[in-house]
Amino acid sequence: MRWTTGLRLWLAWVVANGLGGQIGFAAGGAVTVAGVHLDDLIWSREPPRTFLAMTMTVVWFVCWPLVTGAVVTAAQWIAVRRYATAAITWWGWVRQGALLWLGGGVAAGLSLFVIEMTHGPMPGTDLTRLELIVSSALLGLVVGIGQCLTLGRTSPRSWIWPPAVLGGYIVGALVGGAAVNTPILGPAFDWDMDLLIVRPAVAGLTGGFVSGTITGAALVWMLAKAYVPEAA
Repeated sequence: MRWTTGLRLWLAWVVANGLGGQIGFAAGGAVTVAGVHLDDLIWSREPPRTFLAMTMTVVWFVCWPLVTGAVVTAAQWIAVRRYATAAITWWGWVRQGALLWLGGGVAAGLSLFVIEMTHGPMPGTDLTRLELIVSSALLGLVVGIGQCLTLGRTSPRSWIWPPAVLGGYIVGALVGGAAVNTPILGPAFDWDMDLLIVRPAVAGLTGGFVSGTITGAALVWMLAKAYVPEAA
């Protein structure tokens, strides 16, 4: 791979992850907010809530990582499709990405629950930062290993992908979290919109650019030694 080709791939990957993160997190949050508001029209928020109402609330929140993962990986495929078409199809990559984000999101959510329930007094520890690191590490680990199984058919250097995604997601989450440390919308706006749509969109944009910068470099290095397709 020529250095100009590698540079174009890296830039396309960075932009894809930034814009995909912004749109994906906003879309996932919008689906969740719309679903929760729909539930409020059908069932009251006042306890005790029915089992069906609680189940539907969980379903709407599960939709978030599914939608986000589908959007992010669709943007990634647009950036990488010219360089690994033999191993990556649009539907396979997006379907896999959505399921990986769901699995990683569940693992991240469970880690937040465990930390909140068991951390106890920890003087000098920023609990929010700890939660960001642990949850993003679990998401990155699941996504990195899963995507490596696909990218492994493109290059013998695919082993770099899981640690690159792991590191990229951790740094991206920290940067994205810092970018939305305070409310963005004023008090006149809907609180759910600020918390679940606007701030995730900003975090997805900034964090996506950062993680894409790291994983994009690994992708270029990996595809610089790609398998040569066999002659028909």
